[in-house]
Amino acid sequence: MSNQELLPIDVSGDVGARILSVDGGGVRGLIPVQLLKFLEKQLQKLDGEDARLADYFNIMAGTSTGGLITTMLATADLNDHKHNRPFSTQKIEDFYLKNASLIFPQPSKWNIFHGIFGPKYNGKHLVDILEQEKFHERRLCDTATNLVIPTFDIKTQFPTIFASHEAKVDPLKNPHLMDVCLSTTAAPTYFPSHQFTTNSSDGKTQVFNLVDGGVAANNPTLIAMNLVTRAVHQDTRIVDKKEHLDHFIVLSLGTGLEEGIEWDAKKAATWGSLKWITHDGRTPLIESIMNASSDMVNIHTALMLHHVKENYLRIQEWQLKGSEAKMDLSTDENLRNLVKKGQELLDKPVRSLNLETGRPETVKNDCTNRMALTKMAERLSKEKKLRDKRSASSALSMNGHSVGINI
Repeated sequence: MSNQELLPIDVSGDVGARILSVDGGGVRGLIPVQLLKFLEKQLQKLDGEDARLADYFNIMAGTSTGGLITTMLATADLNDHKHNRPFSTQKIEDFYLKNASLIFPQPSKWNIFHGIFGPKYNGKHLVDILEQEKFHERRLCDTATNLVIPTFDIKTQFPTIFASHEAKVDPLKNPHLMDVCLSTTAAPTYFPSHQFTTNSSDGKTQVFNLVDGGVAANNPTLIAMNLVTRAVHQDTRIVDKKEHLDHFIVLSLGTGLEEGIEWDAKKAATWGSLKWITHDGRTPLIESIMNASSDMVNIHTALMLHHVKENYLRIQEWQLKGSEAKMDLSTDENLRNLVKKGQELLDKPVRSLNLETGRPETVKNDCTNRMALTKMAERLSKEKKLRDKRSASSALSMNGHSVGINI
């Protein structure tokens, strides 16, 4: 099967790959949700209240809580019988505020050893909630835009990347959305690993044994970019393979990092396996792996798009303090605080990672994240109007030009 058949991504015109990527981070997913709410509202001001982010981004990638967010953004809300549109960002925020305490029940004296001798949470409430949202009734091929969700198979010891464009042509890669979400959120020590089987009409089966995609790619931006790059390099109609990067718009959202973390080499030098797994209510090993993964992706993405910096916007909250950085602190107070953190992040200056020091630095003192997202909304709206115009013209002339199948 050719790559053109597998990758339905139009990279013609002024803007081709329009990528939204959301990191993992548990309840801290409320931070990027605030940024997405603002972006959606700006697009609705430009194009009407029915606008959804899936109308503008032709690739949505997410890991762990980011995978849950992007899956909802790309999936029709079957409980909204009036509109039958993808979940709004407001509905996603409500989902977190309503369900976080059920998914992450706070510890009591009876379960303080959970996470040491078994998963900290049994995941039952997450299953129930996903069923309420009817994710068990829909498959990966049913999304409104291309969805990319990384996971890690602990049996094969290799990443498994679920992608809706592959699901459309291969039933073995077309699981229910519920299985996708349970897999990418199965953070080791927090939730049970997830096993399921897919089937094809010719009797073939595939068994998956999956954990949280953050083990492999807590920031899935590069995975999404690589899918497009692979398509471009295999398409003989595109002569200049290098210039395809000029056709990317990438919005990458983090879920926050702790400022002045208290772990250091002197303390860690005395830790055994138990303290690396759980220490002061945190999971140093898991958090370090996921933070390192996110930062490495940020570095590589910035380098790849260095010549078109205006096409890459990474927004991260760098100043979480203490318990704010916990992935599973689901108290009402902390959830409200995370919402506030996300709203305040809008008015902070755009910052980028210094590739030498590993610390954030202000890009432009006069440019806030709010301003950058407003500009991105204007650009996405303009691009969509041009794309709609081209599609209408192509339908009449039957002479449209694209890579793969037009979105």
